[in-house]
Amino acid sequence: MQQTRVRSLGFLANGIELRSIYQPGAVADPATVAYAAELTDAGERFRVLDEPFRRMVIFDRRAAVVSASPDDRQAVLVEDPAVLTTLVALFERDWARAEQVDWLALDGRSRESGVPPELTGLLAAGLTQRAIASRLGLSERTVAGHIARLREFYDAETLFQLGWQLRGASGRAPHRRGDPGVDGQEEWDL
Repeated sequence: MQQTRVRSLGFLANGIELRSIYQPGAVADPATVAYAAELTDAGERFRVLDEPFRRMVIFDRRAAVVSASPDDRQAVLVEDPAVLTTLVALFERDWARAEQVDWLALDGRSRESGVPPELTGLLAAGLTQRAIASRLGLSERTVAGHIARLREFYDAETLFQLGWQLRGASGRAPHRRGDPGVDGQEEWDL
C-alpha cells in the first residue's frame, strides 16, 4: 500500500485525476480508511459499491489493466478502443451507483471546505445565488466560486445534489413550503 500511496500522491501532485471504487469492507479496515483519508485530502476520490464489480485500472481512456482470473493473480492489458469504451462505460456506471464515504470523518479528521458556514446554511435553506450574495454582501461571482468549491468538496454533480447533501450535513429541519425568502422569493424544500 505504501508504494501505491507514493505513486498516487505523485499523480495527484501533477494534476492527474484519480477515482477508486472500494468494496464495503474497506470502511471497517483502519489502514484502508487512513490511506483513503490521506489521498482524499490530496484530491483523489473514493466511493464504495456494495455489489460485485470488475477490478480495473484505466489510463487516460487509452489503456486499461483488467483482472483476467477470479483470484486476481493474472491481468490483461487492453488497448483496443472499442473495448476501452466499454470498460470506461462500465466504470462510470459503477461510479454513479457507488456511495460516497466521508473518509476524513471515518479517520477522525475534521473536514473544511473553505466556504463560509453562513453561505452553506443559506444554500441548504434553498436561497438562490443572488439572494445569498445580497444577504452576505458578496458578489454573485464570489458566491458562484464558493458553490463550485462546495460541489467539488461534496462531489455533487448538480446544484440539487449539493443542496440535498448540505441539508443532510447541516442537520437542519426542513423549511415550511412557501416561507418568503429574500426579496420576496420563495424558499423550497429539497
